[in-house]
Amino acid sequence: MQARLKTTSSIPSAAMGRGHILIILFLLLGIGVGFGQTVSITASEPNASEAGLTSGEFTISVTGGTVFSTVEVFLEVDVSSTATSGVDYTALPPSVSVTIGILSGGNGSETLDVDVLQDALVEFDETVTVNIVSNANYTVAPGSGSATVTISSEDVPDGTCTNLAAPNLDTTEPTVFCEAIFVDLDNYVNNVNGPGGTQLVWSRNPSPDNVDDQIDSNIEDGSGVYYGFYYDNANDCYGASLELELERNFTPTIIETTAEQICGSGTSVLTVTAEVEDLSAITYSWFDSLDANASPIATGTTFETGELTETTSFYVSAASNECASEREEVVVTVNNEPLAGAPIDGLQACNVSSDDGPNTFDLDEGLIGQDPGTWTIITDPSEGNVTIGAENVVDFTGLPSGDYIFEYTTNTVGNCTETASAQITIAVQDCISNEAIDLAITKSVEGRDAYLLGEEIVFVIDVENVDGNLVMDIVVSDILDEDFEFLNAEATLGNYDSGTGEWTISEMTPADLNATLTITVRARGAGDIPNTAALVSSVPEDDVLGNNSDSVTVSVDRSQCVYPGTICNIFSPNGDGYNDTLTLVGDHLFPNNTFEVFDRYGNSVFQMDGYDSSWDGTGKNGDLPKGTYFYVLDLNGDGTDVLKGWIQIVRDN
Repeated sequence: MQARLKTTSSIPSAAMGRGHILIILFLLLGIGVGFGQTVSITASEPNASEAGLTSGEFTISVTGGTVFSTVEVFLEVDVSSTATSGVDYTALPPSVSVTIGILSGGNGSETLDVDVLQDALVEFDETVTVNIVSNANYTVAPGSGSATVTISSEDVPDGTCTNLAAPNLDTTEPTVFCEAIFVDLDNYVNNVNGPGGTQLVWSRNPSPDNVDDQIDSNIEDGSGVYYGFYYDNANDCYGASLELELERNFTPTIIETTAEQICGSGTSVLTVTAEVEDLSAITYSWFDSLDANASPIATGTTFETGELTETTSFYVSAASNECASEREEVVVTVNNEPLAGAPIDGLQACNVSSDDGPNTFDLDEGLIGQDPGTWTIITDPSEGNVTIGAENVVDFTGLPSGDYIFEYTTNTVGNCTETASAQITIAVQDCISNEAIDLAITKSVEGRDAYLLGEEIVFVIDVENVDGNLVMDIVVSDILDEDFEFLNAEATLGNYDSGTGEWTISEMTPADLNATLTITVRARGAGDIPNTAALVSSVPEDDVLGNNSDSVTVSVDRSQCVYPGTICNIFSPNGDGYNDTLTLVGDHLFPNNTFEVFDRYGNSVFQMDGYDSSWDGTGKNGDLPKGTYFYVLDLNGDGTDVLKGWIQIVRDN
C-alpha cells in the first residue's frame, strides 16, 4: 500500500455575508507568505502491528499559517529506526503539504499513515522515527520535531531469543556477481562470533527453527537469499535474522563480428552479435584501443567508422547487467590498388640439360614487388607444348628455342575490382656443353665375402666423377637378389628406392668427385649369390662404357649344428621328410629345457617346456610365413644356461 494523506482542515461551503468578504480579501493578500508559521509532528497512532497489518499514524500540524495557503513540510526517516523502508513498511513520502482553511485560525494538519508490510523474517518489534527537516518557510516547534511509531512483530516463534539482535551486515562486501558465486557468507557479517556465548548460523529459510534448511557458510555458484542468525547454545534459542541476497549475472559471449573492407579509403560498417546465458538485454560498446580507461567511441550492434586510409583495428565489448566481456578486435582492412610488379630483363633458360644454365624457370622470380596474381602464356614457340607447372615453374627441357612471353595479372582484392598486368620474356636456347663425362661404378662387400644364413651383409656402391664435369639426372640400378632381405640404405648424394632398385642423383658438380651408397641386407638363402650395380642413364650421356657396372658374389652357408644343446636354426617344413622340424641337438640330454620363439615384432609364436625337436613351424593360426624369427632356450629350465639366437623358416613360397 502507499502512504496515505488525510486532510483535517476544510473550507465551509455555506454562503458568507458581506461583512466577511472584506476579511477574506484581506486574508487573500497574505496567501503564501508564511510568516510566523510553526510546524510539529506527533505519533497520533504510535502502535502498528504485523498481525492484521495494522497501520501506524503520524500527524503533521501547522500553526500561525495564512488562510488559503499551503505549507510543504519536509520529512526524513531517522537513522535510528530499526524497521526497514520497503521491507517492513511502505516507503514514506519526502514531504507533506498542509492546507490552512478559512476558519481555522491559521492552523492546519495532515495525517501520514505507516502501512505495515508482511515479511518472512524472524525479527522483534521495530521502530519508525520521522523527523521534520528544517526549512526557511517554517519554524519547527521545540521538542515537537520528531515522533516514533512502533511496529509489533507477530513472527517471533518459540525458541527465539527476544533480546538477541540480528547479525550486523557488512555493506562493503559485494552482493552482485558477473559469473559463478564462490563466497563465504561469514564475510558479510561484521561480528562473526556474535555476542558472548553465541554462534553464527546460516539458513535458506527465514525461520531459524527449520534446522534442515541450515547450510554451511561456504557458497559455490549460489545466487539466492540467505538468512543469518545468532544461536545461543546455553538458552537453546535463536536471535533475529539478517537477510542477505546474492545476485548472479552473466557475461555475454561475442558470437560474431564483421567489418566491411575498403578499397583505397572510405568508411566501414562494423557489426557484432553476442548472446548471454540468462537472455538478459545486451549493450555494446566500441573502442579504438584496448586502454581500460578509454571511453567508448560508439554504442550499438553496428558502428560506422570515420574516413580510413589504412587498415585499422577497433574493439567491441558486450555487457549485460554491468557484466562486460573482454574487448574483441575487429579489423577494417583497407586494400590498396594491386601492383603487377616490375619485370626483370634478360631472362634465359636452357632446353637441354647442361652446366651452362637451368632447364626450369620460376615465373614469380621474373617480377619484383608484385601482389598476388596468376600467370598466362602469351607467346609460345613450342605451339602448345609449354605448360605452367606447380608453384608457377616452367620446364623448357626438349622445347624449341625462342622467346617465350608470359603475362602476370593481379587478383582482385576485397572490393577493389581493378587489376594490373605485366609481361616477362624468357629466351630459351640450346645451352649444351660438349664436354665428355665419365662415371665409374664400383661395388664391394664390406667386411668378408662369406656369411651364414641370417647374418647381415653390407654392400658399398661408389660412383666416381672421373673427369670432374657437371653431370645431371644420374640413375644407377642395384636390384637385390631375392635371397637378400633389404634392411636399410644410406647415400651421400641422391636417394635409393628399394622397390625399384634405382639410386637417383639429380646432379654431380665438379666439386662432387664421388658419391657412395651403402645397402644393408640379411642373407636368407644359401649359396653363391651375385649382385650387380650398373649406370642406367645420365645427362650428358656417359660414352665411356667399360666402367659403368660392377658385380660382387657373396657365399652364404647354412650353420653346422653338431653340438648338443645347439638349435639347428634353419629348417624347411615343407613335408618332404627332410629338415621338416626345428632340431635341438641332443634334446634328450636336456629334459627340463624351456623353449620359446618370437617373431620380429616380439610376439610369441611358439612355446614348449621339454622341447623335443618336434616344432614344424606352425603357430596358432597355422603355418607361419617364411622368414626370420628369434628364440630363447633355457637348457636346464632354471636360468643357469640360457641361449638366444635366430631361426630361419625356409618355404617354397
